Amino acid sequence: MLLAYLQLAGAMVLAGATVAVAKPVVAAVPVYVFGFLRFAIVAAILVPLALRNGRLRTVAWRDLAVAGLLSFFGAFLFTMLILEGVARTSAVDAALITSTIPAATLLLSAMVLGERLTVRRCGAVVLASAGIAVIALHDVAGPGARSLLGNLLVVGAVFSEAMFTVLAKRVGARLAPVPLAAITGVAATVMFLPLAALQVAQDGWPAIDAGTWTLIVFYSTAGSVVAFLLWFEGLRKADAGIAGAFTALIPVSGALIAIVGLGERFTAGHLAALGLALLAIALATRPERPHPERLTGSG
Repeated sequence: MLLAYLQLAGAMVLAGATVAVAKPVVAAVPVYVFGFLRFAIVAAILVPLALRNGRLRTVAWRDLAVAGLLSFFGAFLFTMLILEGVARTSAVDAALITSTIPAATLLLSAMVLGERLTVRRCGAVVLASAGIAVIALHDVAGPGARSLLGNLLVVGAVFSEAMFTVLAKRVGARLAPVPLAAITGVAATVMFLPLAALQVAQDGWPAIDAGTWTLIVFYSTAGSVVAFLLWFEGLRKADAGIAGAFTALIPVSGALIAIVGLGERFTAGHLAALGLALLAIALATRPERPHPERLTGSG
């Protein structure tokens, strides 16, 4: 199980890095063009790998339909909402808002998969939610108000990622990570294509310099291909609810990169939110102790 936890943690550290990297990219590239480029690169890498192993030809139609829903929530909708949100709020706040993903995943896992909501997992939900409350209160009291629309869009991305985790757990038991990630990449490319084409028709093809291309390639390979494969592999061994707790690493990674790489301000409120997110991980992933049976004797 330790290997599964390391795979889930690595995937979420990379995912958090993409939240911060997205900030300078969406300043230069329209959101839907960026989304299309991201998943076109993902598909170009993963489809040949899946075809080489012959695994795409054995995918059942039922699994293909679920994989399409997986792509809609975890690739298309999540990417669209997180990019639109990051364009309107700070990268630090966007990263920290994603700390509510564990809470959303635990709740959806109980509702959709029937996984048990233990006392510890409920505690993790409360801690993750408290982290967001700290950020919300800090921003209201602080000198600079964040964009309400941007933050709400990121919250929408949170629930999209939670649904992605739940659906990935269901189909991931039957599909290997490479074909599943390949199908996700192709479907998301198709979903972004008409929106990207509309943006290009309206504004023309954006001028993308070498630095921005580097960030796009990093976002697509490390943040998508590698993160997808690690995530799907970890989900094959861990409960979706526990896996959701690792998404609290997204704000840790994203906030650090935003602070170090983008020079954004880090406050005591941010630190408190990060601490609560890490406590949520520790609580949700701690093994449950079996209750000893009570011995009864005749008197």
